Amino acid sequence: GQIVITKRSSEFNELTGLPAGSPLSGAVFEIYNTTGNLVDKISSGSNGVAASKGLPVGVYTIKEVSAPRYYALNDKGTTVISSDLKC
Repeated sequence: GQIVITKRSSEFNELTGLPAGSPLSGAVFEIYNTTGNLVDKISSGSNGVAASKGLPVGVYTIKEVSAPRYYALNDKGTTVISSDLKC
């Protein structure tokens, strides 16, 4: 499977002029397996999409480790289960 993340702004950003819902490039995410090992590190492109390499079916935790410029880091980890590999 593959984990696909779309990073978007949650509200209007006065510094960039981007409206809420705009795709954001430059967000960096780390993906960990259930034993806490880093299995992939991905970045969002100009379309806001970041996609992992092929991963075995399982449970993974995704952590944003670097936010796009002028945006706050979302430091809450997200857990995805093999039946829900898109978030």
